[in-house]
Amino acid sequence: MESTFLTRAEFYKLFDFLRSETPAELAWLRGYISKKALITLDANLTIYQIKEQLFLQYQTSNSSVEATVFIKSFAGNMYKAHKARLYRKKLGAKKMLNVAITPKHMQNLEYICKSQGMQKNKVIEMMIEGSLQHLINGEQNLKSEKQQNELILKQTRDSKKLEATMSNSKIKQEELYRLKENIGKQESTIEELKENISNLFETLRASQHGKTLISGYDYDNATIIYYNSIQK
Repeated sequence: MESTFLTRAEFYKLFDFLRSETPAELAWLRGYISKKALITLDANLTIYQIKEQLFLQYQTSNSSVEATVFIKSFAGNMYKAHKARLYRKKLGAKKMLNVAITPKHMQNLEYICKSQGMQKNKVIEMMIEGSLQHLINGEQNLKSEKQQNELILKQTRDSKKLEATMSNSKIKQEELYRLKENIGKQESTIEELKENISNLFETLRASQHGKTLISGYDYDNATIIYYNSIQK
């Protein structure tokens, strides 16, 4: 009759899949044992020491049939969990995707896979990447077009501002030209006024020097000079 009790070698063989001793692997192993077997392990234990701790725990139960059944089931479940963990690690950050598509689209997907010699997940990833790139390119084109339109609008506004500035400048130049003309006329008027006043004083001085009254002729000249002066 086959013995139901496990020797140390048989016990260790149940956990033969545990080989890696990286910090992450040991942390996962301690967490799994603590959760499933309710055994708290020291953080500094190696793989060998962890197996030994489990074996000693098995022995404390007098290696009963129930303990043997439990430890075999425990080791089997741990192997599955460990294998699934390694598989997820191999896939990296990939996620599971469960979607329902029409039979027609499934046929098309299978046709693409067969034609390209690719798996379905690779084809789907390629399609997503292509669609994403197309979307990014479209957004970039819209952004570029928007920037170009804004630039054209700004140039148009600047051009109108420049035209308005030039128009105002032309008006200012015309006003300045008229002002210069008026100043020139005023200067000419002042010179004429000076000359008329000088003539008036000459007439008065000549009359006083001769101790004679201003003749009618001279009076008329003085009057003309006076009125010419005030009219200026």
